[in-house]
Amino acid sequence: MKTRTLLPATGLGLLLLAGCSTQATFDKVPQTGRFSGEPRMVAMAPDTFFFFQPKKDPPFAFTTHRKDEAVPANGGRGQYRLADWKIQPEDIITDGASVPRQLWNVTGFSAFDFTRAALIHDWLYEAHHRYVMAGAAYEAAKLRGNTQAMQRSAEDRRHYEPYKDITQDDAADIFAECVKSAMLESEEIVKEFDLQKKNRSGAAPPESANLTSLKDAFHTNRPSALTLWAYHYFVSSDCLVGASKQAWEERSTDVDIYRVLASKKVAAQAEKNGYLSKWMIHRFRDILKREEERHHDYQQALQQGIAAQTTPAFPPVKKNN
Repeated sequence: MKTRTLLPATGLGLLLLAGCSTQATFDKVPQTGRFSGEPRMVAMAPDTFFFFQPKKDPPFAFTTHRKDEAVPANGGRGQYRLADWKIQPEDIITDGASVPRQLWNVTGFSAFDFTRAALIHDWLYEAHHRYVMAGAAYEAAKLRGNTQAMQRSAEDRRHYEPYKDITQDDAADIFAECVKSAMLESEEIVKEFDLQKKNRSGAAPPESANLTSLKDAFHTNRPSALTLWAYHYFVSSDCLVGASKQAWEERSTDVDIYRVLASKKVAAQAEKNGYLSKWMIHRFRDILKREEERHHDYQQALQQGIAAQTTPAFPPVKKNN
């Protein structure tokens, strides 16, 4: 599971110390970043979902701010150095923002208040990990003379190369852009709801419970300088709570999760009870095959004493005829 959005309860006191920097951060975050497509997710367990990209639908993605957008040099957090970058996640298991349950009732801090932003942030970590792990796996396979493993790792390095140079703070900046984009979108929807209410005639029937609930939900994540500052700070490299930094430095795969989900026993029971479709089970098994290879190649590198780190690009491996 690749959740990266952290707001530990022990950090609540830090919010009070943020002071006026919260508004400076909010003002500095670019606001021309935009989502496209729709995230498709299947419930796997309480508060845990499998995200996937349907082949026939426009892909879910986030494109960072426009290159010509001015970013204030002074005040607030973030550098926002990556403009006009379209980030398109691949299949991933997520539990949204890892906010402690005791904070879920705090406005703006439920695990799924900013689901799309959390997905993009999760993917930035995952894609960067895959790139650097593939580098170690390639070097190890080269020493062993294993051309098939070299080819697999070379393909991963090429595929995830756009993520090779991003830092934890780049990921935090993009996450902040995503959160602000969602906040501004909610603000516009709330305005439209308020306008409709204002235009309702006195004889109109009362609004439905569903409409009231939806309006309340959009009110929850309207623009908030404090909320955005908190999300940005707790995933940045200088956060005093080290959980996000540890997650950034982690080098692992989700192979164990897919081994369970794709196992014959679990698959048969899930299909029998209508919990998972045949299509989903096949998808898990396809993912497992590649995760097994990725996990094995990296474990070989560790056994050979080769650590994962960002390394210079290497020449492509030629395919055997």
